[in-house]
Amino acid sequence: MATPAKLVAPRPRDELVDLDIPLHPLRALTYFRLCSKKQLNPLFWSKLGKYRFDSPTASWGVCYAGETIASAFQEVYADQIRKGLLNYPEVAAYEVWRINVPQTMRTIKLAGPTLTRMKATLQSFVSGYKTSQASGRALMLNKADLDGLVYIGRRCGKPCLALFGDKTKPRPYQAQLTISKCRPINEWQQFWPLMDQLGVQFVNLPPTRANSTWEA
Repeated sequence: MATPAKLVAPRPRDELVDLDIPLHPLRALTYFRLCSKKQLNPLFWSKLGKYRFDSPTASWGVCYAGETIASAFQEVYADQIRKGLLNYPEVAAYEVWRINVPQTMRTIKLAGPTLTRMKATLQSFVSGYKTSQASGRALMLNKADLDGLVYIGRRCGKPCLALFGDKTKPRPYQAQLTISKCRPINEWQQFWPLMDQLGVQFVNLPPTRANSTWEA
């Protein structure tokens, strides 16, 4: 029996910078991000090269957010959940932030017809980060002057948003971003039902659970 050919994610094409890509009107204008209680602002514009679309040589930093609190949680913790137990105090040290984005934000959706137009596949954005980061750099230079990308989260399988920006030299749309801190994730009313759905097991649980005091 023949061995199946190894699937290799298509690299971004040279013409990606000049490619006409239809803009994608945002379905949701509110997104969520989990941050340590030590972090005073959720808008961290990463150029670390540790995540999907950001890299040190990119034109802009990237801030990542989920369309729901559940998606944001999965994107942070799903890898650890697969490996075993979560340390409850570490999870309880994270707070939920709400990020409201303007309807005029210029984005494309890395799914559906756009994939074929870019001669890409979903694998181009969920496999090795060298490929997705190269796409990020090229799309930041696209003539559409994009403010961000709607993409499918690798861990949650749901829409997420990669916002392009910079703290010292912000893009115009950044002036219209509004942020608000919700509460610690473990005090969210849907926290324990979500943990049951995800099959999360904790270590170092306190004798009593935190009160579920807020809803998104």
